[in-house]
Amino acid sequence: MHCIKKKRSFKGFTFIELILAASLTAIIGLTIYATLGQAVKVWVRLTPSKGVEDAQIFMEKFVQDVRNARQGEGGNFFGTKDELSFFTSVDSFSENPAFRFNLGDTAYQFSEDAGTVSVSRRNYSQAYEQRDLPPTSTLSGLKNVTFSYYGFDPDEEQYSWQEEWVKKGYPIAVRIILEWVDGSQLMKLSRTATFGWELVP
Repeated sequence: MHCIKKKRSFKGFTFIELILAASLTAIIGLTIYATLGQAVKVWVRLTPSKGVEDAQIFMEKFVQDVRNARQGEGGNFFGTKDELSFFTSVDSFSENPAFRFNLGDTAYQFSEDAGTVSVSRRNYSQAYEQRDLPPTSTLSGLKNVTFSYYGFDPDEEQYSWQEEWVKKGYPIAVRIILEWVDGSQLMKLSRTATFGWELVP
C-alpha cells in the first residue's frame, strides 16, 4: 500500500505585503497624531489660561467698584496712570443686612517693581482717620497697569481720555489696561467702567 502524503501549504506574508502594511500603519498613525495635535491647539486657544481668568475676575470686581461709587457725600475722586481712589460702598461684613454695606473708600495701586496691582478698602471711620490697611486683594505677575479717565478737558475744550484726574468732580468713565507675559506672548486686557449715575458736565 502506498501512502500518499499530502503536501502542507504554508502561507505567509510576502516582504512587499509587510512593507505595505507598515506604510499603511505609519500613514494612519501620522493622520491620528496630526488630528489630535490640531485638536489640542484649538483647545489651548479656546481655553483661557489661569492668568487670563484671574485678570477677567479682577476686571469684573473693578467694574463693580466703579459702578458702586458714591458722590456728593464728601468723597473725592483721584486718579493717575498707576493709581486711583474714590468713595464707594464697602462691605462691612455685618450680619445685619441693613448695615451690610457702608460708605468707604477703595484704592487701586500698581507697583511696577513688584508687578502687582493691589486693592485696599476702608470703611468711613478708617478713611476719616487715614488708616493704612493691608490690601484686600492683589493681582500679581503683571508687566504694566494703566488707568485713564474720560471727561471734559478744559484746555482742549473737548471730551477725551486723560492720563490723570486730579480736579474736582468725577470723570465720565474709567479705563484699566492690564498687561502680562504668558510664556513668550504679551497679553493685554482692557475694560472701561462707567459710574452708576448720570453725570452732568
